[in-house]
Amino acid sequence: MFIYSDRNSSRMRDYHRLDLSLTIKDKGAPDRFWHGEWVFSVYNVYGRHNDWMINYQNKFEGTSSEVKEATRTYLPFLFFPGITYNFYF
Repeated sequence: MFIYSDRNSSRMRDYHRLDLSLTIKDKGAPDRFWHGEWVFSVYNVYGRHNDWMINYQNKFEGTSSEVKEATRTYLPFLFFPGITYNFYF
């Protein structure tokens, strides 16, 4: 027997994160064909495990009852640093 809740009545846990980035632009000569910039960034600075998705699995207990179990899945890394060089021409 399945027991369903009302439409849109269940919610995921709160999701929040802090991303930071620093951009350093090139002070090259104005007559140069291209210019560039370095971007240093950190994704999820304070390392919160945010739910990425929730999987529901059937668990059978005995012969007549069926229970659904929710398993939370989140990204495997706490924070993720990044370095990028962008050039424009």
